Amino acid sequence: MLGLIGSTLTFATDPPKAPTKQGLANPASVNCTQLGGMLDMRTRTEGGLKITGYESDAEIDCAITGGEVDRQAGSCQSAEGTRCGLDENLAGSCPAG
Repeated sequence: MLGLIGSTLTFATDPPKAPTKQGLANPASVNCTQLGGMLDMRTRTEGGLKITGYESDAEIDCAITGGEVDRQAGSCQSAEGTRCGLDENLAGSCPAG
């Protein structure tokens, strides 16, 4: 004679997930936010870069694409050597080097 007395059937749910690992914070980023600054991380389709020290989207675009910003002249010199206005460079209307 078989009998089941007080048996309970339970189903386990998914086990809790381990917390994701995070690396050390960039000291410059920490200092920026501690001094009241706002950290701005931007990504382009070619890859991600941290951009600091630039005053406009046109300057940022110049630097990200390998150019050199000349604030005094308001221009961007491309890696190929072509110099163009920052806004024109951002708009993509500069001649190719």
